[in-house]
Amino acid sequence: MLGQGRAAVERVYFSSRTGLNPNAAGFPLPEVIEAFVRVFNRLQEDGYFDQAFGDYHDMNSVGEVRDIGFEVFKSLRKKQLWPISENWTRYKEDDLFDMIEFLFQYVSKEDRRTLPRARWEVAEVTFDRAAGQRHYRKCINEVLDLYVERFELDQNGYVVKKTEAGFEPIFSASLPTEDAVLKERVNAAVLQFRRHRATRHERRQAVIELAGVLESLRPAMKDLVASKDERDLFNIANNFGLRHQNALQREDYDPLWLNWIFYNYLATIHLVLRKQENLQRQG
Repeated sequence: MLGQGRAAVERVYFSSRTGLNPNAAGFPLPEVIEAFVRVFNRLQEDGYFDQAFGDYHDMNSVGEVRDIGFEVFKSLRKKQLWPISENWTRYKEDDLFDMIEFLFQYVSKEDRRTLPRARWEVAEVTFDRAAGQRHYRKCINEVLDLYVERFELDQNGYVVKKTEAGFEPIFSASLPTEDAVLKERVNAAVLQFRRHRATRHERRQAVIELAGVLESLRPAMKDLVASKDERDLFNIANNFGLRHQNALQREDYDPLWLNWIFYNYLATIHLVLRKQENLQRQG
């Protein structure tokens, strides 16, 4: 069937394969914003914002948000973002990302429509917010894939730096623990590390937070991780300018090295928690 397997292998066309396409690496911001507007218009026409903003095809319909412009102003602390059709040409990068995150909270998919049996009855419509958000995220990430910069909309509705190839599963996997505080600490560190325009200091703080989570898991690590590996992990945190400051610590490493430490710590946290989970199941 034509198009089958599209999701598995993205076709690369002639000019991109041969290096002749000047946009092979992505488009500048104005083109990406224009693509976002087209996607938003399509979603709106298809009813994905009917629950929140009112039926797009019925001028008299009112949704859950009665004054959308004020809600945008109140939530984003910015003027002249709504309506999108009148303001998008003035958007900057942070305006685009703010609006993408705002809309994620209000998108929903029509789940079921019960038609009226008599003229005086009104059609009953139910919506599925989770299904709408999944579809919205897919559509928005297709737009962000066009950008020369590397960003994506994560499952929680935040625009974040796109992860390096091969590390995607670790961000989509849930932490196998009932410890709500531990989950919150890890998720906050991940969001801070991947946040739009995160500084080197903020990324370093995120790594420090993961080191703290590992410290809390250290008693369990003694039985689940080789002792040398355990010592190496904490040697990195203690001797490379991440945690305890002293004259013997090193800080003269490439900032990109933070990526390696971050992924190493995050993967170790997942490993320890999953091993704990497996032991509990076996016991």
